[in-house]
Amino acid sequence: MAGNFDCIGLGVDNEDQLHDLVVRLASAAGERLSTDAGEYAIWRSRTGAELWFHLGPAPEDEDGEREILGVTPFFEGRSDVLLNIDEAIKRPDDNAHEGAFRGWLDENNPIIFDAVDFAAHSGRPLPAHRQVRLAGFAREINVPAGDGEGAVGRSLHSHPTASAAQLTGQIADFAELINEATGQRFYWLQVDGPLGACDIVAAPHVVNGELAAGATVNVACSFFGRILD
Repeated sequence: MAGNFDCIGLGVDNEDQLHDLVVRLASAAGERLSTDAGEYAIWRSRTGAELWFHLGPAPEDEDGEREILGVTPFFEGRSDVLLNIDEAIKRPDDNAHEGAFRGWLDENNPIIFDAVDFAAHSGRPLPAHRQVRLAGFAREINVPAGDGEGAVGRSLHSHPTASAAQLTGQIADFAELINEATGQRFYWLQVDGPLGACDIVAAPHVVNGELAAGATVNVACSFFGRILD
């Protein structure tokens, strides 16, 4: 099973390595997003991988450092999905920057995604139609053996209360990427399915079978999203 950081080439072996990675990349985060609930610092890799750091209040001491309250990973890909969002979801352990939204492709297809920019949108009226950039962080990818081009089923089965989902579609494009922050490899896939063109990122060890354009792919993933409008 791959963790979210593994999916974008930022895998670590222990808590000390995670701490060092977070501190290093937070200091290199060159973009800020201010909201009523707090401020995000955004680190962007040239691969499309991102980390959204949740910053605490500015210290009274000018030389003091901002506390990092949390961090959410993301991948800035190509997807642009229209969802009818009807619920903002806060979990007991979420800080002010964290949360998820539930949206619908249609009345039979709900999807829950963790929003990297949750605090910027949590106060907006719902329900509402929103364009969302979705990225699936893969737990497992299976490419059935002998699957021929064009032989594709398309389905989406989402968890009723979490961002977990099972997605079946067709590989439109894929690439092996190297995160420059660590030198680690990961895969990016564009999968055509019920969500349209959806971005999937994965650690190499969770891919079973040979990736090929036109092949059917079955993906177990967790969805992260950024609201575009």
